[in-house]
Amino acid sequence: MIYFLEHDSGGNIYHAACYPTATIVPLVNVVSLKNADGTPKVLAEPVGITADTYNTLIADGISNYTFDATTGKITKKAVTPSA
Repeated sequence: MIYFLEHDSGGNIYHAACYPTATIVPLVNVVSLKNADGTPKVLAEPVGITADTYNTLIADGISNYTFDATTGKITKKAVTPSA
């Protein structure tokens, strides 16, 4: 089983996946996204992650985390309290 995520250079996570039969992290992006102007969004190469990281992202939601390519770690986004 292999776990990986796809992100952009700003650390925004767009996709987290696990493939039971894969043996290496795919070299091409699985998702295809576009900017507001319709141009393709440029994602960094997919990155292998642990099962624990994958489970955290899926349980809490990938939109609640960022990815630091330098450290290879996810960070929970700060929550702004509502008024």
